[in-house]
Amino acid sequence: MVLKTDLQSVVVADGDITAISVTIPAGTAVSSAIYVGGATFLGLRMPAAWDAATIKFEESKDSTDADFRTLTDGDGNDIVIATPTANKTHKLDINTFYGLPYIKLVSSVNQTADRLIEIIMAGV
Repeated sequence: MVLKTDLQSVVVADGDITAISVTIPAGTAVSSAIYVGGATFLGLRMPAAWDAATIKFEESKDSTDADFRTLTDGDGNDIVIATPTANKTHKLDINTFYGLPYIKLVSSVNQTADRLIEIIMAGV
């Protein structure tokens, strides 16, 4: 399968694990869209600096900004990393992201500098 973030594409075979990077630009709270294809998220590796904020996720069936919606669990609760810590890896439930083609990361505050976050993914 092929994963894309901006102009970057990464091929991930079934069972393989890789990491791709996405940026939340300075002065904003939302990353660019990540094409996940048939992969799923395993975790987020946070940058060395991070303005204290939660991280939520938006999903879409295509890459148009108008179609992105907040990702929730079966009870309607937002999927959130409540206290992401700089320079740490935060494990994610693989079932949460399975089958979602496009994802964005959303910080609860605008970041004061570009924040490069690595997403650890597995082909399924």
